[in-house]
Amino acid sequence: MISEAAAAAWVHRWDRQQQHYADHRESRFAAMIDLVRRGAPPGAPPHPVVVDIGAGPGSLAWRIADAMPYARVVAVEADPFLSALGRAWRGDTVEFVQAAVGAPQWRRRVPIECVDAVVASSVLHYPPRERLGDLLGQIREWLAPDGILVNADHFSDLDGSPLGFAPASDPWTVWWREALRAAELAPLLASRLDGWTPEGELGGDNDLSTGQHLELLRQTGFTDSRVAWTRGRSGVIVARR
Repeated sequence: MISEAAAAAWVHRWDRQQQHYADHRESRFAAMIDLVRRGAPPGAPPHPVVVDIGAGPGSLAWRIADAMPYARVVAVEADPFLSALGRAWRGDTVEFVQAAVGAPQWRRRVPIECVDAVVASSVLHYPPRERLGDLLGQIREWLAPDGILVNADHFSDLDGSPLGFAPASDPWTVWWREALRAAELAPLLASRLDGWTPEGELGGDNDLSTGQHLELLRQTGFTDSRVAWTRGRSGVIVARR
Protein backbone atom coordinates (compact mmCIF):
# COMPACT_ATOMS: atom_id res chain seq x y z
CA MET A 1 0.00 0.00 0.00
CA ILE A 2 1.10 3.58 -0.62
CA SER A 3 2.99 5.30 2.20
CA GLU A 4 1.55 8.31 4.02
CA ALA A 5 4.41 10.47 2.70
CA ALA A 6 3.80 9.44 -0.91
CA ALA A 7 0.05 10.05 -0.57
CA ALA A 8 0.77 13.49 0.89
CA ALA A 9 3.01 14.34 -2.05
CA TRP A 10 0.31 13.43 -4.56
CA VAL A 11 -2.36 15.39 -2.69
CA HIS A 12 -0.08 18.44 -2.64
CA ARG A 13 0.48 18.01 -6.37
CA TRP A 14 -3.30 17.89 -6.75
CA ASP A 15 -3.57 21.14 -4.82
CA ARG A 16 -1.00 22.82 -7.04
CA GLN A 17 -2.82 21.89 -10.25
CA GLN A 18 -6.16 22.98 -8.77
CA GLN A 19 -4.76 26.45 -8.16
CA HIS A 20 -4.90 26.96 -11.93
CA TYR A 21 -8.69 26.66 -11.87
CA ALA A 22 -9.81 28.35 -8.65
CA ASP A 23 -8.98 32.04 -8.30
CA HIS A 24 -7.21 32.76 -5.00
CA ARG A 25 -7.82 29.18 -3.85
CA GLU A 26 -5.96 29.36 -0.55
CA SER A 27 -7.62 32.65 0.40
CA ARG A 28 -10.95 31.16 -0.56
CA PHE A 29 -10.33 28.14 1.66
CA ALA A 30 -9.31 30.43 4.52
CA ALA A 31 -12.55 32.40 4.17
CA MET A 32 -14.58 29.18 4.19
CA ILE A 33 -12.80 27.83 7.27
CA ASP A 34 -13.38 31.08 9.14
CA LEU A 35 -17.11 30.92 8.36
CA VAL A 36 -17.32 27.29 9.46
CA ARG A 37 -15.35 27.94 12.63
CA ARG A 38 -17.73 30.75 13.59
CA GLY A 39 -20.84 28.90 12.46
CA ALA A 40 -20.01 25.54 14.07
CA PRO A 41 -18.37 26.39 17.41
CA PRO A 42 -16.66 23.86 19.72
CA GLY A 43 -19.72 23.68 21.96
CA ALA A 44 -21.88 21.89 19.37
CA PRO A 45 -22.79 18.55 21.03
CA PRO A 46 -20.85 16.35 21.26
CA HIS A 47 -18.62 18.15 18.76
CA PRO A 48 -19.39 19.94 15.48
CA VAL A 49 -19.78 17.75 12.41
CA VAL A 50 -18.52 19.26 9.14
CA VAL A 51 -19.09 17.51 5.81
CA ASP A 52 -17.15 18.40 2.65
CA ILE A 53 -19.14 17.31 -0.43
CA GLY A 54 -17.37 16.57 -3.70
CA ALA A 55 -14.20 16.58 -1.63
CA GLY A 56 -11.69 15.09 -4.08
CA PRO A 57 -8.72 13.86 -2.02
CA GLY A 58 -9.82 16.03 0.91
CA SER A 59 -7.99 19.27 0.13
CA LEU A 60 -10.48 21.41 2.05
CA ALA A 61 -11.41 18.73 4.58
CA TRP A 62 -7.89 18.30 5.96
CA ARG A 63 -7.48 22.06 6.26
CA ILE A 64 -10.69 22.20 8.29
CA ALA A 65 -9.50 19.30 10.46
CA ASP A 66 -6.25 21.13 11.17
CA ALA A 67 -8.05 24.39 11.98
CA MET A 68 -10.78 22.68 14.05
CA PRO A 69 -9.21 19.64 15.76
CA TYR A 70 -12.29 19.39 18.00
CA ALA A 71 -14.58 18.76 14.97
CA ARG A 72 -15.63 15.59 13.22
CA VAL A 73 -14.74 16.17 9.56
CA VAL A 74 -16.14 13.96 6.81
CA ALA A 75 -15.09 14.08 3.13
CA VAL A 76 -17.64 12.76 0.62
CA GLU A 77 -16.21 11.93 -2.82
CA ALA A 78 -17.51 9.81 -5.71
CA ASP A 79 -14.15 8.78 -7.17
CA PRO A 80 -12.83 5.74 -5.25
CA PHE A 81 -9.23 6.59 -6.15
CA LEU A 82 -9.34 10.18 -4.89
CA SER A 83 -11.11 9.06 -1.74
CA ALA A 84 -8.52 6.33 -1.14
CA LEU A 85 -5.67 8.76 -1.79
CA GLY A 86 -6.97 11.18 0.80
CA ARG A 87 -7.57 8.38 3.28
CA ALA A 88 -4.01 7.10 2.84
CA TRP A 89 -2.70 10.48 3.93
CA ARG A 90 -5.22 11.93 6.39
CA GLY A 91 -7.47 9.03 7.31
CA ASP A 92 -6.56 9.56 10.95
CA THR A 93 -8.14 13.02 11.07
CA VAL A 94 -10.72 12.98 8.24
CA GLU A 95 -13.38 10.33 7.55
CA PHE A 96 -13.63 9.53 3.84
CA VAL A 97 -16.90 8.26 2.37
CA GLN A 98 -17.34 7.25 -1.25
CA ALA A 99 -20.65 8.60 -2.54
CA ALA A 100 -21.72 10.57 -5.59
CA VAL A 101 -23.34 13.78 -4.36
CA GLY A 102 -26.69 14.22 -6.07
CA ALA A 103 -27.08 10.57 -7.06
CA PRO A 104 -30.21 8.77 -5.85
CA GLN A 105 -30.00 7.94 -2.14
CA TRP A 106 -26.49 9.40 -1.88
CA ARG A 107 -27.02 10.60 1.67
CA ARG A 108 -27.76 7.07 2.85
CA ARG A 109 -24.14 6.22 2.16
CA VAL A 110 -22.96 8.84 4.64
CA PRO A 111 -23.46 7.47 8.17
CA ILE A 112 -24.47 10.79 9.75
CA GLU A 113 -28.02 11.85 10.57
CA CYS A 114 -27.40 15.52 11.31
CA VAL A 115 -24.53 17.88 10.48
CA ASP A 116 -23.55 21.34 11.67
CA ALA A 117 -21.92 22.55 8.45
CA VAL A 118 -21.74 21.43 4.83
CA VAL A 119 -18.99 22.87 2.66
CA ALA A 120 -18.68 22.71 -1.11
CA SER A 121 -15.80 24.01 -3.23
CA SER A 122 -16.15 24.08 -7.03
CA VAL A 123 -18.99 21.54 -6.85
CA LEU A 124 -22.37 23.25 -7.00
CA HIS A 125 -21.83 24.80 -10.43
CA TYR A 126 -22.38 21.34 -11.97
CA PRO A 127 -26.10 20.62 -11.44
CA PRO A 128 -28.62 22.36 -13.69
CA ARG A 129 -30.81 24.82 -11.83
CA GLU A 130 -33.72 22.44 -11.18
CA ARG A 131 -31.46 19.67 -9.88
CA LEU A 132 -29.45 22.12 -7.81
CA GLY A 133 -32.65 23.15 -6.06
CA ASP A 134 -33.36 19.52 -5.16
CA LEU A 135 -29.79 19.04 -3.90
CA LEU A 136 -29.92 22.20 -1.79
CA GLY A 137 -33.17 20.94 -0.29
CA GLN A 138 -31.50 17.66 0.66
CA ILE A 139 -28.60 19.53 2.24
CA ARG A 140 -30.94 21.79 4.19
CA GLU A 141 -32.83 18.80 5.61
CA TRP A 142 -29.50 17.31 6.66
CA LEU A 143 -28.37 20.36 8.61
CA ALA A 144 -28.95 20.92 12.29
CA PRO A 145 -31.53 23.65 13.07
CA ASP A 146 -28.86 26.36 13.11
CA GLY A 147 -26.49 24.66 10.65
CA ILE A 148 -24.80 26.36 7.71
CA LEU A 149 -23.94 25.70 4.08
CA VAL A 150 -20.74 27.31 2.81
CA ASN A 151 -20.37 27.23 -0.97
CA ALA A 152 -17.28 28.47 -2.84
CA ASP A 153 -17.17 28.62 -6.60
CA HIS A 154 -16.76 30.78 -9.66
CA PHE A 155 -19.92 32.75 -10.39
CA SER A 156 -20.99 34.25 -13.70
CA ASP A 157 -21.26 37.82 -12.37
CA LEU A 158 -17.71 37.91 -10.96
CA ASP A 159 -14.83 39.13 -13.11
CA GLY A 160 -11.95 36.90 -14.12
CA SER A 161 -9.78 35.81 -17.02
CA PRO A 162 -10.80 32.67 -18.92
CA LEU A 163 -8.59 29.59 -18.74
CA GLY A 164 -6.30 29.11 -21.72
CA PHE A 165 -4.73 25.67 -21.53
CA ALA A 166 -4.15 23.43 -24.53
CA PRO A 167 -5.68 19.98 -23.85
CA ALA A 168 -2.31 18.21 -23.65
CA SER A 169 -0.77 20.73 -21.27
CA ASP A 170 -3.64 21.58 -19.01
CA PRO A 171 -2.63 20.86 -15.40
CA TRP A 172 -5.62 18.56 -14.75
CA THR A 173 -4.71 16.36 -17.73
CA VAL A 174 -1.03 16.31 -16.75
CA TRP A 175 -1.81 15.32 -13.14
CA TRP A 176 -4.04 12.43 -14.19
CA ARG A 177 -1.64 11.26 -16.88
CA GLU A 178 1.23 11.12 -14.39
CA ALA A 179 -0.93 9.51 -11.69
CA LEU A 180 -2.02 6.73 -14.03
CA ARG A 181 1.63 5.97 -14.79
CA ALA A 182 2.82 6.00 -11.15
CA ALA A 183 3.54 2.50 -9.86
CA GLU A 184 3.04 3.60 -6.24
CA LEU A 185 -0.56 4.59 -7.01
CA ALA A 186 -1.47 1.33 -8.76
CA PRO A 187 -3.12 -0.27 -5.69
CA LEU A 188 -5.34 2.77 -5.16
CA LEU A 189 -6.17 3.11 -8.85
CA ALA A 190 -7.29 -0.50 -9.13
CA SER A 191 -10.84 0.24 -7.99
CA ARG A 192 -11.14 3.13 -10.43
CA LEU A 193 -9.80 1.20 -13.38
CA ASP A 194 -11.78 -1.95 -12.63
CA GLY A 195 -15.00 -0.90 -14.30
CA TRP A 196 -15.87 2.07 -12.05
CA THR A 197 -18.03 4.69 -13.71
CA PRO A 198 -19.25 7.97 -12.21
CA GLU A 199 -22.73 7.67 -10.71
CA GLY A 200 -25.36 10.37 -10.85
CA GLU A 201 -23.58 12.76 -13.22
CA LEU A 202 -24.53 16.29 -12.23
CA GLY A 203 -24.03 17.99 -15.59
CA GLY A 204 -21.70 20.69 -16.84
CA ASP A 205 -21.95 24.31 -15.67
CA ASN A 206 -25.19 25.99 -14.64
CA ASP A 207 -23.55 29.42 -15.08
CA LEU A 208 -25.56 30.93 -12.23
CA SER A 209 -24.72 34.30 -10.72
CA THR A 210 -24.34 34.95 -7.01
CA GLY A 211 -27.78 36.57 -7.03
CA GLN A 212 -29.37 33.54 -8.68
CA HIS A 213 -27.72 31.25 -6.13
CA LEU A 214 -29.01 33.39 -3.28
CA GLU A 215 -32.52 33.37 -4.71
CA LEU A 216 -32.43 29.58 -5.11
CA LEU A 217 -31.26 29.22 -1.51
CA ARG A 218 -34.16 31.39 -0.34
CA GLN A 219 -36.62 29.37 -2.42
CA THR A 220 -35.24 26.20 -0.85
CA GLY A 221 -35.88 27.53 2.65
CA PHE A 222 -32.44 28.74 3.72
CA THR A 223 -32.26 31.94 5.76
CA ASP A 224 -29.59 34.61 6.13
CA SER A 225 -28.09 33.78 2.72
CA ARG A 226 -25.34 36.16 1.67
CA VAL A 227 -22.13 36.57 -0.29
CA ALA A 228 -19.43 36.49 2.38
CA TRP A 229 -16.28 36.88 0.28
CA THR A 230 -15.22 37.56 -3.32
CA ARG A 231 -11.93 37.84 -5.14
CA GLY A 232 -11.48 37.58 -8.90
CA ARG A 233 -13.87 34.96 -10.25
CA SER A 234 -14.19 33.33 -6.84
CA GLY A 235 -16.98 33.88 -4.39
CA VAL A 236 -18.09 32.31 -1.12
CA ILE A 237 -21.76 32.14 -0.22
CA VAL A 238 -22.99 31.21 3.25
CA ALA A 239 -26.56 30.25 4.13
CA ARG A 240 -28.17 29.15 7.36
CA ARG A 241 -30.91 26.61 7.70
